[in-house]
Amino acid sequence: MSFCLTGGIANTCADSCAGGIGRVWIAPSDAVDTVTTGGADGEVDSITMVVGPPAGLFYEFDFYQETASFTETLERAQGNASVVSSLTGSIICRSQAKRNAIMELASCSCGLVVIHEEASGKRWIWGLTKDYLDTLSFGYNAQLISGEGVSGAAITDSNQETITVEAKAAAKALELDSAVVIPV
Repeated sequence: MSFCLTGGIANTCADSCAGGIGRVWIAPSDAVDTVTTGGADGEVDSITMVVGPPAGLFYEFDFYQETASFTETLERAQGNASVVSSLTGSIICRSQAKRNAIMELASCSCGLVVIHEEASGKRWIWGLTKDYLDTLSFGYNAQLISGEGVSGAAITDSNQETITVEAKAAAKALELDSAVVIPV
């Protein structure tokens, strides 16, 4: 017999994690070949990109300090788990190059795979499907769902682009083993 629960969660007095997002890497979904898990707790221990040409790569998106956040919302309706993973962040000083990068994100209709690093040092990968990792439950690649550019009115107002990338799946994001080198 197998039970659905195999362990609990223990908090210690030493548990303390800073909030916020440090860095974000995004790849078009068709640039990722495979993802494997092998860590003691099921962490992702390798990412293989398409060899090419062109070679598959992750691209870093540098959000302004304390403007990026990641939210995972798990709902369970009719016995089925549904998770929405969402990352929102701001990129300061609008420019043609930033506009072009955002339009490229919008044009990735096949989807995106996202890695984000939290201020705690943990890295998470999401936007994965069974195409990369056959042990995954059902899921969709991430998509750019919104982008807003503002110039501000006063000289002290924000001049920035704010984007939101979102994925829907049957499971939460997977932790990336600290030894994994992100293919950039």
